[in-house]
Order: sequence, then C-alpha cells, then structure tokens
Amino acid sequence: MPISIRTALRRHVERLLAIPGVAGVAVSERDGRPCIAVYVDPAAGPPPGALPAMLEGYPVVSEAAGRFRALGPD
Repeated sequence: MPISIRTALRRHVERLLAIPGVAGVAVSERDGRPCIAVYVDPAAGPPPGALPAMLEGYPVVSEAAGRFRALGPD
C-alpha cells in the first residue's frame, strides 16, 4: 500500500529545508494530481540537481517564492 503524500513530506521535510535556497515545502497539486511543492528563493535558488524529481512516488515541483516569515497571533 503506497504511503500518503503527507507522510512522504514528513519523512523528507528536514532534508528538503536543508538545501540552500529552499524557503519552504508543502503538499500541493499540479495538473489535478498531488505533488510536493518546494518553494525556492529565486535570487538564491538551490544548486542544479539539488532537488529530487520524485519522493516516495510523488513528483516534486519547484515554485518561486520569497522568504517566509511567521505571523504573530491576532
């Protein structure tokens, strides 16, 4: 039985976030199918070949994004 995409992301989130230029990761959708989105800083994106094409059978897609910052409580 294949694992869920959320489980796949949990297994690899630390490794993905450790790649230089990666700002965040999330479960997303591309062409109606689930994927793992890796948000990268366009000015300092990851080195070529640093992002895997697939993780646990799910495609990995790169999305340009700036830095993320946590919002305080309302």
